[in-house]
Amino acid sequence: MGWKDAPVVSSWYDAPIVEPPTDRRKALASGATLKFGPFDTGIPLPQGAVETLAGAGQRLMDIGTLGLRDAEATREADAVLDTSPYATAGKVGADILSLLAAGGGASAIARTAGASGVRGAQALQLLDKAGRSLIAPKTVTQAAAGGMGYGAATTGGGLDERLQAGFGGAVGASILPAAVKLGKVGMAAIDPMTEAGKQKIMGRVLRTAAGAQAEDAAQKLAAARELVPGSRPTVAQVAESPGLAAFERGIASAAPGGAYGQRAIEQNAARLNALRQIAGDEGQKTFFEAARDQAAKELYKRAFSEPMQPITSAMKGEVTKLLRRPAIQQAMREARQLALNEGIKLTDKTSVRGLHYAKMALDDQISAAQRAGKGAEVRALIGTRDKLVNLIERLSPTYGEARVTFREMSRPINQMEIGEQFVRALEPAVQNPMLPARVNASSFARAARDADLIAQRATGFPGAKAENILTPEQLATINAVREDLARAAFASDAGRVSGSNTAQNLSMENLARSAGVEGFPNLLSRPVQIMEYLARSIYRRADDEMRQRLAEAMLDPMYASNLLRRALMVDQPNLLELSASRAALPGAAAGLSLLGRD
Repeated sequence: MGWKDAPVVSSWYDAPIVEPPTDRRKALASGATLKFGPFDTGIPLPQGAVETLAGAGQRLMDIGTLGLRDAEATREADAVLDTSPYATAGKVGADILSLLAAGGGASAIARTAGASGVRGAQALQLLDKAGRSLIAPKTVTQAAAGGMGYGAATTGGGLDERLQAGFGGAVGASILPAAVKLGKVGMAAIDPMTEAGKQKIMGRVLRTAAGAQAEDAAQKLAAARELVPGSRPTVAQVAESPGLAAFERGIASAAPGGAYGQRAIEQNAARLNALRQIAGDEGQKTFFEAARDQAAKELYKRAFSEPMQPITSAMKGEVTKLLRRPAIQQAMREARQLALNEGIKLTDKTSVRGLHYAKMALDDQISAAQRAGKGAEVRALIGTRDKLVNLIERLSPTYGEARVTFREMSRPINQMEIGEQFVRALEPAVQNPMLPARVNASSFARAARDADLIAQRATGFPGAKAENILTPEQLATINAVREDLARAAFASDAGRVSGSNTAQNLSMENLARSAGVEGFPNLLSRPVQIMEYLARSIYRRADDEMRQRLAEAMLDPMYASNLLRRALMVDQPNLLELSASRAALPGAAAGLSLLGRD
């Protein structure tokens, strides 16, 4: 019978064997139509489609029986498909679908079982990992192992045939990932020789030092600013990362010219300068004091010489009650002594001058009670003094004007006095820049926390408050100095662990990383020792340069931010790596068809 007379076949193993091979393939497809189960659409199928489906069916039967089907029974039909490129494509497609099904199924089973509380968490994790490795292996080893195991398990024949199939699957699955890996190693080998490569290596060093805080650190570094004008921060002071703080301390010695010591001197000078702008200089303060005293003296002189306002009947009762208070009576006795010490003899203790000296005596009583820690007495005396002052101002409007003038012209002087107190709180700690920054932070922080006490001590007024004396800008300056010292203390103390990374062997570590090795091999074998010696010889100059540049980068938050952002982008799998991972699965299928089976 000729090939034209070949009957329509319902499956690939029913095809009759006719000569020559091309005739056999034509016979296979003769009269074939598209069917969905028992339903025949009557649409003719081209020869290529029939052969592709037949090849896929053959491979699926192999997979379904794990290669144990009766090969002799279908040997002649197999010979027909072995000559067809369409059938080969069908086999590859069947392998891909099977690998996807096997990997996805294993992963799904493991996750479902884990979610259901099935025991054996470690075994389930291994099953899940194996399933995901079949679909998208992360390493060349995983790709090769998956391809080998799948090929050997689903191929018919004896040990030799299964070994050959395993070899084909391993080669096919790993060839593209291996090529990509070799490419990365090659690029890593020349990274220390190029500017872009050096920046990549330095960025990775910072990325490793920052750890899980790398992205947050990069954002903070990009937004870095001087809290105090002239106090340029370092990376550790801005990033708030213990890892970067430890790295900065370890790398500081690599910076040329004592750059870190100079930076500390500049920062301390900027902080002192900011506070001295509040404190002013002695000549400026003397000028303000003289102007205030002269203006107030003229007004007080007028108030003491002018006749008092008439006392109303309502005021008489108020004055009588006030003068009966023990504190007022004592103050009036002391007022005579105060006036005599100034060469003035009080003839009328209820005059404006007499009441003024009584008010001064009350001020002394308040200060004494405050030094003794008698809070209740201080509050009572202040209340009495305020009532007395209110009375005097009603009796003499000029006296009230004199007090307002004195108070307003005292404000810049009080600001200077408060500024001097803060300078003294900081200056002893910064006279020697080599002293630890935490001394500055702790001593100044106490002064900033007790700002009202500083104001009372500086002005001599028990009820003085810093916020009522200092301008908002001056308060902001004090807070900025405090925050600047705090972040310097963090950089000095955070992440203190033994053996901090000092960025040694940068090029070798980059090469090992690209090869998927944690750290550079440090074995006792002679070949490894020779390779290590040669690598250090080649990269020594580049490593020294990068170490110095890293030390300088830690003084420049913006540059460090750019390096860190670059590393974060490079560490993400690129399109080629992702493609190589996904190509492992079709690669294994192609390897099985081209290399793994005769």
